[in-house]
Amino acid sequence: MFKDSKLISNIPFFLKIFKPYNRLKNIYSEKGESPFRTKEFSNDSLFYFIEKNLTTHHDYVVCDDLGNEWADYISIKSHEQITFFHAKHGKKGISASKFHEVVSQAQKNLGNIFATENELNRKKAKWDEIYNLNTYPYSQIKRLRRGANTRRALEMYKKTLFAPNSRKEVYLVVDFISLDELKSELLKLQQNQRAENETIQILWLISSFVLACKEVNVDAYITCLP
Repeated sequence: MFKDSKLISNIPFFLKIFKPYNRLKNIYSEKGESPFRTKEFSNDSLFYFIEKNLTTHHDYVVCDDLGNEWADYISIKSHEQITFFHAKHGKKGISASKFHEVVSQAQKNLGNIFATENELNRKKAKWDEIYNLNTYPYSQIKRLRRGANTRRALEMYKKTLFAPNSRKEVYLVVDFISLDELKSELLKLQQNQRAENETIQILWLISSFVLACKEVNVDAYITCLP
């Protein structure tokens, strides 16, 4: 039986960071594939989901995927909020290995939210580029997905970073975890029943992610299936 009473007592708190979306039922890949010279990621991809569901009220949105990436997406709500998004697609189920991968990516890049001016300035060349990948070899997808230009995006990042009361957030954007299923499995732990090792590992990973974010005053969120 799982005996960590402190971790078990924090389960209700951990579950509050999950945000269920029905739309995730129709996601079939992380980045998708699109026609020749497309300007958009395919609408069945997590990247498209991020743009159309999680960043709609933000002033600047950048796809920072590949290369020296800090996150798959970085968004800025002027003077109010900076958010890093880390995406991971997978088959529905309680998978600790997939979850571990995206948690590790997020934790590794937490410090980059508080980047220096020089570190931010070095992002300009990349953010000015067109996004190209094997599934998008001739795309016209601009890395700057929303906003006037990258110079203004970087300026606003710097201003927002030091703005009084501005929030910093990290989203794990996953489509393989069902909140109802996860609650059911975690309830077994709370009731001192035998639970799957995958469930215990995911609970440890959630705890690690939340605590790492709290240490640097960053809010943590995880998207999931209902």
